[in-house]
Amino acid sequence: MGTSNLEDYTDKTVIVTGACGGIGSVTAEAFAQAGARLGLCDIRQDKLGATGKKFREAGVNAFCSAIDLADEDQVREFCRAISKEFGAIDCVVNAVGIVD
Repeated sequence: MGTSNLEDYTDKTVIVTGACGGIGSVTAEAFAQAGARLGLCDIRQDKLGATGKKFREAGVNAFCSAIDLADEDQVREFCRAISKEFGAIDCVVNAVGIVD
């Protein structure tokens, strides 16, 4: 991973939804380069495993969960898990599109 134009996010927790998509993965990478801990979610569990592995192998502290953002209970549980793992959530980037 290269360098980021973002400010320093060391010791900050950033959630990125749609983390396996084009915008989501690039966003997550930028925050990782800025030192953030990542809470990554996507509905595509098969791709999420590879995404999480990529970040962890690069030394990024990443928590991944396959969730459906249209399900409020799954979203609440994901946020609880992130808070338990990392503490306060400092930033949320919604990079997912929900289609009926």
